[in-house]
Amino acid sequence: MEVDAATADGDRNRQEAPDAPKQEEELVPLPDDERSHAVRPLSFKWLAGRGHAEFSSGRQQDAAEYFTHLMELISRTEHAQAARLGISPSSSSAPSPSSLPLPAYFRLSLEDRLQCGESGAVSYRTTPSALLMLQVPLEAAVNSEAVASYRDRQAKRQRLREQQAQAYIGAAPDATTTTAAAATAATPGDTNTATGPAAAAVGGGGGGSEQVSGPGSSSLVVLADEGEEEAVLPRVPFDACLQRFAGTEVVDDYRSAALGGRRTHATKRTRFASFPPYLLVQINRYFQDTDWTLKKLEVLVEVPDRLDLEPLRGAGPQPGEQLQPAEEDAATPGAAGAAPASGQPAAATPAAGQPQQQPDAALVASLVEMGFEANACARAAVAVGAGAGLEAAMEWLLGHLEDPDINEPLPDPSTAANAASSAPAPAAADPEKVTQLTSMGFSDTHAAAALQACSGSLERAADWLFNHMDDLEGAVAKVLSEAAAASASASAAPPAAAAASAAAPAALLDGPGRYELAGFISHMGSNLGCGHYVAHVKKEGRWIIFNDEKVAVSEHPPRDLGYLYLFKRVE
Repeated sequence: MEVDAATADGDRNRQEAPDAPKQEEELVPLPDDERSHAVRPLSFKWLAGRGHAEFSSGRQQDAAEYFTHLMELISRTEHAQAARLGISPSSSSAPSPSSLPLPAYFRLSLEDRLQCGESGAVSYRTTPSALLMLQVPLEAAVNSEAVASYRDRQAKRQRLREQQAQAYIGAAPDATTTTAAAATAATPGDTNTATGPAAAAVGGGGGGSEQVSGPGSSSLVVLADEGEEEAVLPRVPFDACLQRFAGTEVVDDYRSAALGGRRTHATKRTRFASFPPYLLVQINRYFQDTDWTLKKLEVLVEVPDRLDLEPLRGAGPQPGEQLQPAEEDAATPGAAGAAPASGQPAAATPAAGQPQQQPDAALVASLVEMGFEANACARAAVAVGAGAGLEAAMEWLLGHLEDPDINEPLPDPSTAANAASSAPAPAAADPEKVTQLTSMGFSDTHAAAALQACSGSLERAADWLFNHMDDLEGAVAKVLSEAAAASASASAAPPAAAAASAAAPAALLDGPGRYELAGFISHMGSNLGCGHYVAHVKKEGRWIIFNDEKVAVSEHPPRDLGYLYLFKRVE
């Protein structure tokens, strides 16, 4: 595999471009003491990205996405060479930490607590993740006044430049307006008052200013450009990012099982269910601009050397809490608008032994008017159930447009039961596809259920998992229960047998939530499409910068400008 090849070729690093390998006699060997340890960054990038449509190209990549790809690549390699490497499956009942795959050392679990706003019933669910993403609350900046003052000065200078440009092209600006603008720019406290643009006087020289010739020149002076003022960026404490992550948010479109599946509002709170040995934290520095392009958020986030996250550890259901009923209770026949709490059903056909629901004719007609096929609209109406509304049907339809049977007619109710009883048991999931999905942070059970719900399609299974993150456990339970029912009708085996054969959740190396900063990756550039990544690693108490093949001691590492931060657990 690629990673093994990279290690094996460490003593024959290539200097050439990745798309034009040289002959073996042109390779430059490393010194003897570095042969088995060093791999040139260009060679590693080529080997790790080989065969991938995006990472094998020369385009700018996102570091977080590349990390996910690298973990998937390593996971596949370790799975294929498990016997030789002495690696046990991540779902083993009592695995040794040293025998687990590398992605297990980064895998954490998050606990979401949702409370229905009407009934007060509470539900808990845990979701796996390979990293922790934190949003940056700009409103929590400690230097908001300084930032606002700087932006105001910049706006005034920009207006003066525009007025100069008008004078050059022959458009005479109003003398009163120009004089007032220049005087306003030269406000007390402006760092450029003495020698910068704000120091220019209207109507005469001085301070290095030059008189403009042409129309309107008697009322405008060109401002001397003596360098821009250093930018003042918002400075947000790291604790504010953690508070945003752990804060309570309102979920408007929530299906409460306690209310029979009816939509209502709820509150959501997230905590840590487990802490990995290595915690990768992503500071989300990108936002979508009004033109739908990703722009970089210029902000300073003060990341501490040590981190104690134990106060944010989840405790699960508490005494006295009213828990949400099981999904089956909320979907009892005859309940208006009954639907699983997961939001979207995984299929538009009923489970074995259940009567098929008839699609809402008005809902189907509304979807057809939007340009969708009638059969697809009927399947969407059946999937979301009566009373769910047009928005829910549209959401389901857009999420299932790639289904192979989306435009097929609904099965005949008279033959659906017979077809279900005679259908063969679901085939076992492809182990390699399961491994690829688990490398994204999902458990073996979740991966197998997603592949089962999507007829073995890896791409659709990944989309299915991310589309059901709101209630992944409920969606997986539904798929497994339907599979158990199908297996029971085909082989007369009890449903418990299928449930017992389900794979165990992926192992989590839980431990204390106390960490020390070990390194960070920062991005230099204005957006995701350009720029350059550099890494800083703490070694023997000193910060070392890694810039491609250039390695040096960093006297002042820009820790407040990082994108990805790696924390190591402190035992």
